[in-house]
Amino acid sequence: MKIACLAMTDFRNYRELALRPGPGANAFLGPNGAGKTNILEGLHLVTTGLSHRTASDREMVRHGTDAFSVRAAVLRDATPERALSLQVIYRDGRKLFRRDRQVLVGRARTEALGAAVVFSPDDLDLVKGPPAKRRAFLDLTLAKADARYRTCSRRYQAALAQRNRILAEGGMQPAQQALLEPWTEQLIEQGARLLEYRLRGMAHLIPAAVQAYTALSGPCAEQLTALYVQAVPPTDASLHSGPPPGRPEIEAHLRHSFAATARDERLRGVTLAGPHRDDVQLLLDELPMRLYASQGQQRTAALALRLAEMSFLRTVSEEHPLLLLDDVFSELDQGRRRALLDLLSLDRCSQQTFFTATDLGGLPRLEELALSVFEVKDGTVNHAVSA
Repeated sequence: MKIACLAMTDFRNYRELALRPGPGANAFLGPNGAGKTNILEGLHLVTTGLSHRTASDREMVRHGTDAFSVRAAVLRDATPERALSLQVIYRDGRKLFRRDRQVLVGRARTEALGAAVVFSPDDLDLVKGPPAKRRAFLDLTLAKADARYRTCSRRYQAALAQRNRILAEGGMQPAQQALLEPWTEQLIEQGARLLEYRLRGMAHLIPAAVQAYTALSGPCAEQLTALYVQAVPPTDASLHSGPPPGRPEIEAHLRHSFAATARDERLRGVTLAGPHRDDVQLLLDELPMRLYASQGQQRTAALALRLAEMSFLRTVSEEHPLLLLDDVFSELDQGRRRALLDLLSLDRCSQQTFFTATDLGGLPRLEELALSVFEVKDGTVNHAVSA
């Protein structure tokens, strides 16, 4: 997938922006705070329907206005001769999605039309941050791959909010227990769907991340391991080893989990079982990376997760996802910069890439890239040179 042109109106710090990127690597250069990251966010939003930075659409509206528009002409890998028009509009508190001027509703509104992968300095939180960060990574990856995951996740969160409300109001009373049951059943049903998606996704993501970590660090590097850890450990070993289990097995496990935590839930007034409390544990030579890995090792593991995401999305969508690299190279030593460039294959131009930096200093092998350079300053973008 490639972006032929991008137009943004009243999005973040941009009053108006019209941009024609190159088909290969595109560099956005400028000082901190100039709006480089906002361009990457607009690209992610228009190709996936989601922001990678915020869950609030209102936050993306330019200060002093009440609506925004992001529009792009997209060339799909399968039909590069025909541009597909995509547009995201926010107004009156609602976000609209258009494809070729047709407003999409229902499942089509959130259907993943393409894919984009963002690398950023904040990715360090994927390793050293709380479990919510790793769940968010997994949820966003799966949502970009399949619109049904988004629907399932929304239903799960709605049922969870209702169940938590009842527990907080006094779930130990018999009448409250009767109110809990239907919401528990909804959590089991939707939670099993979520877990099925997650476990199948992890079956692809884990080996891809291990392979990427080794490629970035060298063959003598420590061994990366990633495990999906459920809030209540499964009694059946097949749920956490071997091929991903089916939905009936997962539902049975969740039913057991809710029964096992029922007393503590009533005492604490909150739901203690279910995929909203799960984690992805990252280990280096069998030790938790969050506690024992150096910052360089943690950053390399975060990059490996993003590379695994890229591989997964490319497999399920049969599209080359957009690569959005937000000030990534400045955080890496020279060896890892070269290794990352090799893994991304930026010199082959099969994948369109957008990266931000204050300047091009320290970036190796620039002469091998089909590079378009844009200068960003105070909400304006100018095409500088092409290499």
